[in-house]
This record gives sequence, structure tokens and C-alpha cells, in this order.
Amino acid sequence: MTDFAYTFPPTKWARDCSVNQLLQIVAVAQEVDEAFSAACDCVSGRSPVAAVAVEVVDVIQACETMLRILERDHGLDAGDAVRAVYEKNDARGYYDVQGAKDAER
Repeated sequence: MTDFAYTFPPTKWARDCSVNQLLQIVAVAQEVDEAFSAACDCVSGRSPVAAVAVEVVDVIQACETMLRILERDHGLDAGDAVRAVYEKNDARGYYDVQGAKDAER
């Protein structure tokens, strides 16, 4: 195991199978879309930015649950997966290195 740290404690669904958790991730991502659509609804006069944020964080928790399932069932090292994503996205130039440097000043 590497130094990866989860943000949330395990959910009871971490005992479930990866297929069911994938379906949950898709469902929660749909809730982000719905909350975002509501945030863009200028007619209602509502400002559901907090609702969008809650649903986005819910996606993070659902993904963490999937990682726990993959660790348990397939021996995945979540830290290795995080590093692989970082390296892939860094190679693609996705990270705002200049913005980070500017923020440090």
C-alpha cells in the first residue's frame, strides 16, 4: 500500500460489487448535471451553487467507494492509480502550472 489517503470513511456500499458501484457513480454524476442545470435556470431566481457542490462531492465519495471495492476485490493500490492519473494529465499539459506559481506569490 502507498500513502494514498481517502477523504471519506468507507460507506456501507464498499461491501457491494464494482458493477453496482459504477451504476451509482453514473447516477450521482447525473445528479451533478441536474443541479448544474438548475443553477443555470435564471427564471427561477434560485442560486443552487451549493447544491452543485454537494453533488460534485458526492461523486468524489462514490468514486472513493469504487476504489475501496477495487482494492478489496482486485488488489488495486489507489495511490498507484492517483499517480498514474497525475502523470497522464501532467504529460497532457492539463495542470495550470503558471496559475499555481502565481498563487504562491
